[in-house]
Amino acid sequence: MVSYYFGRKDGLLMALVKRDTAQALEALRELTQSDLPPDVKLRKHLAGVINFNFRYPYMTRLMHVLMRDPKSKNSREISESFTVPVTQAEANILNDGMARGIFRKIDPVLFYFAAVGACDYLFWGGSALHYVFGLNKIDDAMRRRFIDSSGTEGIGRD
Repeated sequence: MVSYYFGRKDGLLMALVKRDTAQALEALRELTQSDLPPDVKLRKHLAGVINFNFRYPYMTRLMHVLMRDPKSKNSREISESFTVPVTQAEANILNDGMARGIFRKIDPVLFYFAAVGACDYLFWGGSALHYVFGLNKIDDAMRRRFIDSSGTEGIGRD
């Protein structure tokens, strides 16, 4: 059945990525088109990234597996359909905030990797959670604490 509907296993996994990222991308599009100030947009975006990883803790790992070959069709497709829209939205929010004097100069490339990397490691770092911090899982309370600690205070004007 997988072969019939999806061609092969990677096709099924790509369909899962597309399905699970569609709602997040639509919410990001709506956020970037809103009249909210850039600092509020950025806080909401970071909360959205955390919430996405909480809801789909397997997604980043799945994307890593599908993108293991940077020249593959899967890498290109995930980059074009997910990573590019996210990085463009972040760059637009950051640039707007810098133009308004709300944010200091921030490299959008480094911001993307810092934001995604923090979520990636928290939701993938089960060993560190368990062995270092004595936690067995990321629960809703931890998700909320992570959102609260991920504000935009560090990127404001000095």
